[in-house]
Amino acid sequence: MDPCQCTKTKFFYASEQSSQEATIGPCLQDFLENGEGLTDGAAREAKEEALIKPIIGPLIAVVDVIHAHQVHVFFRAHLQNLEFGPGKESLDVKLFKLSEIPWEQMAFKTGKIALRAQINKSEDDWKPVYETLP
Repeated sequence: MDPCQCTKTKFFYASEQSSQEATIGPCLQDFLENGEGLTDGAAREAKEEALIKPIIGPLIAVVDVIHAHQVHVFFRAHLQNLEFGPGKESLDVKLFKLSEIPWEQMAFKTGKIALRAQINKSEDDWKPVYETLP
């Protein structure tokens, strides 16, 4: 689940640590903990990755990832303020202008799907995007 901070002008990302290299995650992502709901998990992950407490909004995208046996769920979210920084699992966090998003460095296709949906949707379009990746 991903709290994806994206408006029509800015996009929030966290650069995550992996075992060998840093990758740019389009949003914050992780798995749910036992007994945790989707929005609770999204808020927890935002705090762990970027030291933020987002206001979680409606769904933006749901993507079935068949080969990984996963479903990726993305939410619209807003920052309460501009105080953020790398959490224990991140190398860096930044805000990008939409024209400066490093698409080629983004690690996950599912995040690109959600981010493009947010950018391309009109502000009154609240229907989530649904896609399946083989």
